Amino acid sequence: MNKQTVTETNIAGVDCGKLFDQSINPVSFCEDPRKIIRNYGSIVYTILNRSGQWIYVGIGGLGQSPTTPLKKRNPVS
Repeated sequence: MNKQTVTETNIAGVDCGKLFDQSINPVSFCEDPRKIIRNYGSIVYTILNRSGQWIYVGIGGLGQSPTTPLKKRNPVS
């Protein structure tokens, strides 16, 4: 299998470059995420084990429906 390189991080007009930036330090679930997560909106998060293996990806703050306004979404929910 060939290893692919991500060259374009703009998806639907949104810069998703931070999702692939390995210079950003991960935040542990032992820490209070409210210190770094906004009070509204949606987030994509990943969970790694202590060995750095990726075990889960999730989305927070989707709201009650697709039409829920951004400012009424809680990413920590």
